[in-house]
Amino acid sequence: MFIGTKGRSCALACGSIAGGLTYPVAAWAQAQANQIPQPPVDLPPPHGPLFAYAIFNWLFVAAVVAYLLWAAWRTRSVFPLAFLAGGALAGIVEPVFDGNLHVWFNHPPGDPPSWHFYNVPYPWYVIPGNATLAAPTCFIYERLRRGVSAGELWVYFFVCWAYDGFLELPGTLMGAYVYYGPEPMVVAHWPVWIGALAGLGLPLAAYTAHVMREVLSGATLWLYFALLMPVVIYGCEVISWPMWDLLNGGQTVSTTFIAALASLALMAIAYHVLVLAYERTRVMRVV
Repeated sequence: MFIGTKGRSCALACGSIAGGLTYPVAAWAQAQANQIPQPPVDLPPPHGPLFAYAIFNWLFVAAVVAYLLWAAWRTRSVFPLAFLAGGALAGIVEPVFDGNLHVWFNHPPGDPPSWHFYNVPYPWYVIPGNATLAAPTCFIYERLRRGVSAGELWVYFFVCWAYDGFLELPGTLMGAYVYYGPEPMVVAHWPVWIGALAGLGLPLAAYTAHVMREVLSGATLWLYFALLMPVVIYGCEVISWPMWDLLNGGQTVSTTFIAALASLALMAIAYHVLVLAYERTRVMRVV
C-alpha cells in the first residue's frame, strides 16, 4: 500500500507532535519516579571528635590483622591472608550498597573527604575498616573445616549480626555517619535489620572458602577467594530486595518496616539453605 503526499505530510506532522510530547511526558515521569531519599540539608553535627572514631576503626583493623597473621603462623598457611585481602577489597565494593542504604559520612570542618562514591563522601579512615570483615569469616571457615553442627552455624548468624552492630554503633552514636530516609528498626541511630546482612554474608563467604579449598590450592585458591570474598558478602545482600525497592521508592517507615521483615525472612531462608548444604556435604564426606 502506498501513502500519498497528503498522507505522508499528515504522518510527519503527527509524528512530530508525538515526539515533541515525549519530552514533557518523560520529564513528568522522571519527577514521579525519582523518589530516592536525599540526605538532609543540615546534617546533624558529630557528637564527638571524629578522630576518636578513626582511632577505634584503625585499632580494630590492627587487631584483625594481628589475628590473621597469627592464624597464618598457626596453620603454616598464607590462606588466612587471602581473607584479609578480600576484606580490604570489600572496602571498594561496599560503597555500592552504602549508596542504596543511604549512608552519609560526616567529616571534620575544613577537612574534606578523600573520596566520593555515588556522591557519598568517604573520609580517609572508613574504607580500610572493611578489612575487619576478614576475622569472623576466617574463624567460621576454620570451624567449618573441623566440622560444626547446624545449631552452631545458626549461632554464627546472630554473632555476625551482633558483630556488625559492634562495628557500626560507635560511628552512629558519635555521629561519624548517619542513615537517612525511611529507615526502620533504628536503635541508637543504627538500623538493626542491616546487621543481618552480615549474618548471612560472612558465613556464606566462609562456606565459599571451605568449598573452594576442596578443589583448589596454592596461589590460585588465594587469589580467586580474595576476589570472590567481597562479591559473596555484598552480592548476597541483594536478597533483601524488598527493602532496596521500598527504601528507594518514597515509602513511609511503616511500609519499609514490613519490607525489612520480609527481607529478614528471605535471609533466614537463604541461611537455612546454607546450613542444609553444609550438613549434606559433610555427611557425604564422612560416608
